[in-house]
Amino acid sequence: MVRDSEFTGALGTIMIPEPVSVSTCDRFTAPVVIRNPLGFHMRPATAFVMTARKFQSEVRVHKLGQDQKPANGKSPFDLLMLAASEGTELLLEVEGADAQQAGPILLELLGSPEVGAFS
Repeated sequence: MVRDSEFTGALGTIMIPEPVSVSTCDRFTAPVVIRNPLGFHMRPATAFVMTARKFQSEVRVHKLGQDQKPANGKSPFDLLMLAASEGTELLLEVEGADAQQAGPILLELLGSPEVGAFS
């Protein structure tokens, strides 16, 4: 949205657009391999979603090597639809104001080999 201000000078009154601040989005992208022997099942997916929802950034998870829509990282249903078993390669994409903070935390959750890490 551009707001105008008036300036009156020797040539008359002109409208001068005021600058609008635009926040730049940070982005975090990293590949990860599912190392959990049970895959990315309901418990780790729920823990991932609960953590992702603590951040403002958009979170998407892509299954590498497949032409499917990326999963919304804040939706447990979307994440389960990835059907990510052990060894599946994913791409984590976080975009927003707190992406640099959220990305490493979410990446660690995705790559954790321990089933108990999500209890």
